[in-house]
Amino acid sequence: MARSPLFSFLFSTLLLSEIPATAWANDEIVSTLVAKLGDTDGNVRADAAAELRLLADDFNARTDNHGRLYWEERLRQVKPGMKHEEVLRILPPVDENVAGAWSGGTGFQQWWLDDYWVVSVSYYYPGIVHDMRPTLRRRARQVAAALPEGFTGTWTTWHVNGQKAYEIEYKDGKRNGALISFHDNGRKSFEQYYVEGTCSGSDRGWCADGSKMYEGQYVSGQRDGTWTHWYQDGRLQSREELHLGEQHGLRSSWYENGQKHYESTYRNGKQHGPDKAWDTEGKLLWSRVYRNGEQTK
Repeated sequence: MARSPLFSFLFSTLLLSEIPATAWANDEIVSTLVAKLGDTDGNVRADAAAELRLLADDFNARTDNHGRLYWEERLRQVKPGMKHEEVLRILPPVDENVAGAWSGGTGFQQWWLDDYWVVSVSYYYPGIVHDMRPTLRRRARQVAAALPEGFTGTWTTWHVNGQKAYEIEYKDGKRNGALISFHDNGRKSFEQYYVEGTCSGSDRGWCADGSKMYEGQYVSGQRDGTWTHWYQDGRLQSREELHLGEQHGLRSSWYENGQKHYESTYRNGKQHGPDKAWDTEGKLLWSRVYRNGEQTK
């Protein structure tokens, strides 16, 4: 039996009423919520974050998220030998969140392409694209919120997907207590402790899947004692001993296959003792001896 136009209208209306209102969010709503994450009122930020978490699984509701395929297509246009200015005709301009480092004649720059994607481009000095292809990483942007002067309490900031970014304890405007950073999936990124604005106590970090990344401690703002880093699969990556920010004791690292990479000894920030290195197969590359920073053998 054919359905009447009135029946079809009522039936479709009933179906629509069963769909959560958040599924019909548009860019304007999401943009408004993201803007509220920068509000100085913690309750406003928390409420906006809760709304954004409801939208997190609805890709079409996310503003400023072009997706992996969109950016991979553009990255294929970035060729070795290009100047940085040419790269910026293909990709969005570098913003204030740019990061990077240089060592000798090579380096890299890393910046946000949109709210969910970060690019890293390697260069030869002074800004010529390296042979290494640019890399793309998905990571929800954090939204900063200005801390009120003399604030005491827990200050929480958020990622654009509604997950926590930072949770920091303050007293009279200074960090005092725990500082916890979070990945955009809600897992802890790292955890530190402060006393009257100075980092002091244990410092631990985790990968986005929850596996341990590193652990160590601070004394009066300086790294101290044994610091250990792990690969994501749990294998040792490096271990070093320090005293108030200076290398002091054994320093070792391992390749991802478990083979030791190097081992050296320090005293008061200077190499002092054996210094050895191996390749990934365990073949000795060199064996040297230092005394107060000077090679003796």
